[in-house]
Amino acid sequence: MKYAIEGFTKQSTIDYIESSPVKKLVYELNYKYGLKALTVITIDTRTDKRNEVVLTDPMGGFAVGRVWTTVDDKDIVYHYRSPYASKDRGRTNEDRETYYGKKLSSLMSVLKTNEVIPTKDSSQLLIIHNRIFTNANYSLQEVHGRHRKDIELNVDEQHSLLRYALGETTNLFDENKCKKILDKYNTLDKIKQESDEDIDRFFNKGFYAIGVDMFNHLIVGKVVKNKSSYEIVESFERVMDFSKHEHLQAIMTMQKVYHEQQGKYTKFYGNYIPLYSGYLKDLDIIQLNNREPHIHDLAWTLIPCTALSV
Repeated sequence: MKYAIEGFTKQSTIDYIESSPVKKLVYELNYKYGLKALTVITIDTRTDKRNEVVLTDPMGGFAVGRVWTTVDDKDIVYHYRSPYASKDRGRTNEDRETYYGKKLSSLMSVLKTNEVIPTKDSSQLLIIHNRIFTNANYSLQEVHGRHRKDIELNVDEQHSLLRYALGETTNLFDENKCKKILDKYNTLDKIKQESDEDIDRFFNKGFYAIGVDMFNHLIVGKVVKNKSSYEIVESFERVMDFSKHEHLQAIMTMQKVYHEQQGKYTKFYGNYIPLYSGYLKDLDIIQLNNREPHIHDLAWTLIPCTALSV
């Protein structure tokens, strides 16, 4: 099946789709956008349970949506839910993230108009993950220490310093105090410079982002920071191990051994990624994982390309 992901989509998922009314929607999304069917999950609703088909981007990487059908007065209603959708109205997240319609063509038109489905390798794919990458920036900055400058002089002292700087007086109110503040500010400037250089090295020159979702699948891609946003350099793909990414195997194994030796974070999702957040200086990697992975909320390990010489 064109919508199946080789090595991941189970036959039971294919059998369900082929025997379900949701088949038409899966086929249409695959034809128009290349979306792939990963698996079927069962959701508990307020009234009953329903099956939803989880769809990924064309590379089989990120899960980008879920589809299902309901029946309204004998008519089939097609539903598409995505974290990339955010309607103004809705009582719940599900309401705001879900588009539906009795006519398949009408639903597809709405999805297109609202640009709900990210295109291959577009920056839109990373929108829901940008917060994590931004937090990774802060995590690296914290290693260098605080570099924010505080106001050290009161108003009268500032006034006196301005008069001295502009030549209105030759008397400096407290030269020793000014020297101490200047030394402090120079130190903070140095810390900021080192921090900025480290951020540039880690993020602006490209980094590998290795995520894991609730299905225990690794999702691997290469990203670069461009000002305040992030761009995909190498497509994210879903893998079970690092046989296709041997350059990542050694460092991912080392970080796993490190956590095993520490004995605190020893549950590994996707066989490699623990629920740990922080910068591991010796390995030069950042991990950001505060809770168990979900469909769209991943646990992450970030590795700068400079650490791999690739």
